[in-house]
Amino acid sequence: MLRTMDDRLVIVPNSLMASQVSLNLNRRSLYAMAIVQICVLKNSHVGEVRSTLTELAQNNGRVHRIIGVHSQSLDEGFIVSIFYA
Repeated sequence: MLRTMDDRLVIVPNSLMASQVSLNLNRRSLYAMAIVQICVLKNSHVGEVRSTLTELAQNNGRVHRIIGVHSQSLDEGFIVSIFYA
């Protein structure tokens, strides 16, 4: 069993692992996943941006849980993404 980023349960039977994937759509989630991406210049403080996004999400009453915060390096800077439900 696997859980996806949008909180779905993926069941992969052993006998069909190489040929089929089954999604458990019976489990109802009351939350939708949101992705917020911020572009930051190279000379900016990426760690501070990550911390601020995380703090804002934690203090927002409508955010159920933070799924992850990721940074991706670009030539001009970084993209900081926060995934939450």
